[in-house]
Amino acid sequence: MSNFTNPLEVFRVAVAAVNAGDWLRVAACCDLHSLRAFQTQLCERYAPITPRPVLTPELLLQLHPDMPRDVAEYEASQHARRQEKSEERFSSELPGIADAEALRSATPEHAFAAWLQGRSPQRQLEQLMAAGHAPREAVAQLAALAAELLQLTPLGAVSDGEHIAHVLYRHGVKNPVEPLPPEVEQLPAEERQYAADTWSRLHPEVISARRQPDGTWCLLVEHGFLSLGTMTFAWAPEPESNDELPAANDVVP
Repeated sequence: MSNFTNPLEVFRVAVAAVNAGDWLRVAACCDLHSLRAFQTQLCERYAPITPRPVLTPELLLQLHPDMPRDVAEYEASQHARRQEKSEERFSSELPGIADAEALRSATPEHAFAAWLQGRSPQRQLEQLMAAGHAPREAVAQLAALAAELLQLTPLGAVSDGEHIAHVLYRHGVKNPVEPLPPEVEQLPAEERQYAADTWSRLHPEVISARRQPDGTWCLLVEHGFLSLGTMTFAWAPEPESNDELPAANDVVP
């Protein structure tokens, strides 16, 4: 059982644990039944395909008699490579869990903690740099942006019956926004004030919590949990001229 007396308290503790990278502490803030349901979903997603399909050049040539032999060999090798990569998903996406059997036998808390770690900004940025998809300087910039986005600010909690509450929150933003972007500073006073009032404050996020039998509260788990499940990092070099499309150096929450 948890010891959180209200939804906002468990939200704040969970956010602090996310920013500390303490994934088991985050899991301890969550409802056990929702953790079990989430683990079941993970097991279904990562279940191995049995029997494992085998694609050979000979089979491809039977299906496509006009296909050149070298093309059939290439396609068969790519199929085998994709299968090998699918087996590497555990180390990449669920660190600490070796395979489907280990996922099934893990506790719900450990399964969720592994998923959180695999989706964490730090993990994603490490993989970007290790794969050579972003230089160290760009990774540092993205890390700073991710740290700001994960400063989640609770706006309040709304009861939805006796056992459920919804916590409204937004991503980190300077309050007030100073300085305003140059294009905003040039606007008339009323429009400038409107931009300042609404800057990064529209479209807040929601996470739900459930009252436990002992009266305490725990967060409910879902794939968009505190934006970690949907936050994706990408980087591209800056364009050499203004005629090119802008680079996608950003975090997509």
